Amino acid sequence: GPRVTNLIAAFVSGTPQRYQNFLFVVRCVRKWAKARGLYSNKMGFWGGVNINIAVSLVIQLYPNASPGNLLRKFFLVFKSWRWPNPVMLCKPHDAELGLHVWSAFHAANARQVAPIITPAYPAMNSTLAVSRQTLQILHEEFCRGHDVVDKIWKESLRSTDNSFNSDGEMFAELFKPS
Repeated sequence: GPRVTNLIAAFVSGTPQRYQNFLFVVRCVRKWAKARGLYSNKMGFWGGVNINIAVSLVIQLYPNASPGNLLRKFFLVFKSWRWPNPVMLCKPHDAELGLHVWSAFHAANARQVAPIITPAYPAMNSTLAVSRQTLQILHEEFCRGHDVVDKIWKESLRSTDNSFNSDGEMFAELFKPS
């Protein structure tokens, strides 16, 4: 909802450039997820809010990174994430208004495979539909995505003229349908 969106925007808006980097990486990750058949909360993958929270976490971890490096770090972070440790932008807050707030210590939450916790009250897992099978597919795709982006990154560093192909041609492999 709007409270989650506003909090995510607040977490990534330290500078105008950081917010623009966030938007760039979110758009790339969404395009990648849609092309690879991974953009569906209902089917047990990640939807829009999950991607926004995940990219926000990467920006919190690497606040001064370039957009290309943030995309690379996104895949690195999530290919090596130790699930079921939750992805959280901030500690869940209980405003004591009677609503259930997500907690790792709650027995029902112990069975959640890949929790991504919303930052707004009441904090809740936005990835309840993720199963062990869909998490395995996500992990394989994060590894593939990292390999592709890391190869592009290393090739751009080796380039003698330091030119970065702005037409997106070099990213075709990342967005190749599965």
